[in-house]
Amino acid sequence: MILIAGDGASGSSYLVWLLRELGKTTCPKGYEQFYPDLSTGEPVLYELLREKRIRNAMTSGEQIDWNSVDVIKHLGGFSYDLHSWVDRFQWRVDLVLIVTRGLEEGIRRRWAQDPGHQPTHKFLQMDHKLFCGLNREQIDDRIRKVVRERIGAAVLQCIDYGYEFQVLPFPRFVKDPKFLYEALKPVLKQDFGEFYNIYSRITWQDVKVY
Repeated sequence: MILIAGDGASGSSYLVWLLRELGKTTCPKGYEQFYPDLSTGEPVLYELLREKRIRNAMTSGEQIDWNSVDVIKHLGGFSYDLHSWVDRFQWRVDLVLIVTRGLEEGIRRRWAQDPGHQPTHKFLQMDHKLFCGLNREQIDDRIRKVVRERIGAAVLQCIDYGYEFQVLPFPRFVKDPKFLYEALKPVLKQDFGEFYNIYSRITWQDVKVY
């Protein structure tokens, strides 16, 4: 199983799509009918563990065929509680992918987003009233702290529990197919030529980095 952790707005949905096109499954057997692809061919299901049907099934104790799933993305959840998830469902972990824009680029990107996706008290893990009293510099300092903790926690869990892992810096891993191929090679059946044909079909080299 391939697990994806790390930061938001760092190419994780693209990574799920690419892996799906490379033949990896992203949905448990029996649930495919609820998550049909978009008209573009892009999967509608990106963060499996946030989906209501899946969450309800886990809460009710319904059996989910996790062996039929190759890729699960759960950014913050896996960053902080990766082994709890693995241990709970006895997943076999083949590779953990940790996506990030880095500290300063991550801060710039968060402020560049529309107001509905800018830093919030929830992301900064603090009380809303305290958050409202912070200035821009204080918020940026808090973002640095949270991102360090998130990426650091993901890396340390992989080291502590012996999971193979790769840190994928965005946008490099989207724009550099050789770099991405080498990172994914342990879990791929394709050679580079086959990989590149699929990569080039869904990747826009003018991907916006704003």
